[in-house]
Amino acid sequence: INFLLSGGHENLIKTNDGIQQLHKEEFMSLRKRIKDNPENDWNVTKIAEQMGMSKSHFHRTYKKIFSTSCTDDIIEARLNKCENMLNSKNV
Repeated sequence: INFLLSGGHENLIKTNDGIQQLHKEEFMSLRKRIKDNPENDWNVTKIAEQMGMSKSHFHRTYKKIFSTSCTDDIIEARLNKCENMLNSKNV
């Protein structure tokens, strides 16, 4: 409500896919943090709460933007980090 009263809603721009630009930027930033820090304890329920969304809305929006789930991105980022660590140690 404070967001709407302060005029923050004016910064929301809907794109052709119906996703508000502000949300899209938040999701892009989140995805970068996941890929840069896969070792963090990523919890989709907590992430959704922090973004002010229900877990199901978060999942739908993430998948709509990136064509993959947040959980799959977390797993992929962790696997990539493991692969990089193994390659760098010449095991």
